[in-house]
Amino acid sequence: MLSYEFLDHLADAYNPVLAAAWLLLVGHALVFRRWRAALARVALGLGALLVAYGGMWLDDALGVWPSMGLDYSTHAAVALALCAALWVLARRSRIVVAVSLAAYCLLMVYQRYHTPADIASTLLVVAVPMAGVVWCLAPSTGFGRRVADKSLQPKPPRGAG
Repeated sequence: MLSYEFLDHLADAYNPVLAAAWLLLVGHALVFRRWRAALARVALGLGALLVAYGGMWLDDALGVWPSMGLDYSTHAAVALALCAALWVLARRSRIVVAVSLAAYCLLMVYQRYHTPADIASTLLVVAVPMAGVVWCLAPSTGFGRRVADKSLQPKPPRGAG
């Protein structure tokens, strides 16, 4: 059986690993000098994070979750924000992103950081504005337009056609 401390370290590392993956994808656009795509990728992640932390701020200001006997899960909201960005930017990894988010939520319940109701209510509330952010910014990130982007197409071999 894995120790509480090990699982605690694993849970603590989850959001920073997601953030690092998002920043690597921003860096990828910068390496290829795709400035607009890099800016859009930054905006996508920051916009989603703004929703997550905005929910925390509203809860602190209005006490919505405590009034229902619940706790706003900033950890879950931030994880959803970063997973939403990765969902758009790393299409081949969508299953991994979705499974990892579900596993993280289960880990938070197992470690007794939050109840299932805390996590579910947080995710339900932030998912709608976060989906709006993702829907508005996803087309600008440069993903899904690779064929049209000449800078990412391989050059034909010398002497070909």
